[in-house]
Amino acid sequence: MENILGITYYEYRLHWRGISLRVLALTTLLVTCVGLLIWNSLPEGQFARVFNVEGGISTSVVQTFLTFPALICVVVFIFPVAASECIPVDKHHRTIELIDSLPVTPVEYLAGKLLGYWLAGLMIILVAALINGGLWWLTLPGYDIIRYGELWFVAALVFMINSGIGILLGGTQPNRIRAAALVICVLIAATVILGSADDARQPTSVLSFANPAHLSLIVAYIDPGMSEGLHLTSANVSLSLLGGLIEVAMLFAGLLLLRRRP
Repeated sequence: MENILGITYYEYRLHWRGISLRVLALTTLLVTCVGLLIWNSLPEGQFARVFNVEGGISTSVVQTFLTFPALICVVVFIFPVAASECIPVDKHHRTIELIDSLPVTPVEYLAGKLLGYWLAGLMIILVAALINGGLWWLTLPGYDIIRYGELWFVAALVFMINSGIGILLGGTQPNRIRAAALVICVLIAATVILGSADDARQPTSVLSFANPAHLSLIVAYIDPGMSEGLHLTSANVSLSLLGGLIEVAMLFAGLLLLRRRP
């Protein structure tokens, strides 16, 4: 446990001081703030007319539609690519050789890598959520805070899953360029080959369940007709998250076996 905490702390400081997470932090903040500009520029009732929803659309649905799509795209597709270099950078700087000479097991090394990146990323997401929440409160006083918090909580879970996939997939490659290319190819394949509008709306579909692009989750939250009653316990959300956790566990076990191979 002491080794895991040590690697976690080192990774946390490394990523917190690095450029990539700072850029992603600014991106996360800006892309969600764009929703505020869109909302303030539209005439009253425009969303209800666009989506042909009788009786109007609640502020929670508006907020979901204007906040979640941009946020989840950053979390699903950009964070994993940035995270893919975590292990290859150790190979590049020959840090891995030093670590291998220490009494650090592969499990401790990989766990520390994951926890350190997750800790730094979650702090960034928390700060962005608080800032955006304050801005939304000024725009839509009295909005559903619990609903808003759930959006960011789901985004945080997806961040942990997809950045974990990025770190573990990248760890199979000898350098950062190949690691990033592999993660990008996997996400593109998941979106194009495994994803379709029909599968995304059927959370029990095996393709939807195993898709690391989480299309069923994204479609569910951005569909005004579905998002009103959508929660963590909804099949579209819970099964997509469960599938991601299984994928991270399988990749962790696979990379562990790869590192132990003589």
